Amino acid sequence: MDIYSVEFWIKIIVSVICGGIIGFERQYRGKPAGIRTSILICLGTQVFVSHGTSLASGDQYRVLAQVVTGIGFLGAGLMISQEGTVRGVTSAAVIWVLAAIGATIGLGHFTEALVFVMVTVGVLSGVEYMENSIRKREEALKEDIFSRYESHTGKRLAIDVSVGRIEELFEDFDSAASYVKKDLDQDLVDYLIESVREIGGYDFVIRINLPVHVQERHRKRVRKSIKSYFRYLELLERRMLRKMLWKSFLLFCLGMLLLTLSMIFKESVGHVSGMMQELLIEGLTVAAWVSLWSAFGGLIFELAGIIGDIRIFRRIASREVVFKTSSLSRTLHTDEVRAKHVPASDAIEKAA
Repeated sequence: MDIYSVEFWIKIIVSVICGGIIGFERQYRGKPAGIRTSILICLGTQVFVSHGTSLASGDQYRVLAQVVTGIGFLGAGLMISQEGTVRGVTSAAVIWVLAAIGATIGLGHFTEALVFVMVTVGVLSGVEYMENSIRKREEALKEDIFSRYESHTGKRLAIDVSVGRIEELFEDFDSAASYVKKDLDQDLVDYLIESVREIGGYDFVIRINLPVHVQERHRKRVRKSIKSYFRYLELLERRMLRKMLWKSFLLFCLGMLLLTLSMIFKESVGHVSGMMQELLIEGLTVAAWVSLWSAFGGLIFELAGIIGDIRIFRRIASREVVFKTSSLSRTLHTDEVRAKHVPASDAIEKAA
């Protein structure tokens, strides 16, 4: 290294500029590794690599390997584990990129280093802008969703189900069965499932609105029947999941067997060529890949949906079921009861 050479000062200036640009972006957003730290990392890496390439017996690959190892310890110091969440991973990755940019400058690739800086700043700023936009849209969507639901107690939402009688919660074809064995009305089931999907991971209760007061023993029966029915749906989905996994496993084994047979036939035939041999080998290969795709395709396209349904059924079955009687309906019901107990003479007098 010659302090009087132009290349020496160009490397220093480019290192300061590259480190300063990335450091300004980090410091402007209040993140670790600000301007000074970024410049020093970029400048220090450039000096190490420049020394390694300028020495007569220098091995630049060994220098680069040691730089990568050393910068890893520096980046690890920025990562903090707090309440089960790891913070500072992005800042550690930025330090890693700064070292790579400094190494690029040390090897004399100035244009490439400036391109890396622009790409890094674009990723840090552009991706964060996209994340903030998506987050704002999700918050606005959540506000629209939550406006459809009332708050029950605390932060729990209430999924309201309004019926005139308890019997309307169940199917009509098994009216003679007990509450626990009855199937819930399909419209009610679909409504509960879609509501739970809509509110996402927020806690909720199922609130049944009735025009009349319901005795506690009937409430217990309804709670038990709702829990039992959705446990039953969960059991059906688990059976479907087991069948799908077993089918995928058999298709995978079949595909591997066909693929192995095609390879064995190909090795046994060797240099002997024939149309029937080639057709047999190609047919076995195509059948093997079709079987393998069928095995993994079912998992890819159906597994997430089945697991999601199982979670929804479990959530609904484990949630509290409350009952609510509106004040207007309660007043009307009280008036009706009183009217039934009015003596006939009083009723005649009022009619007169």
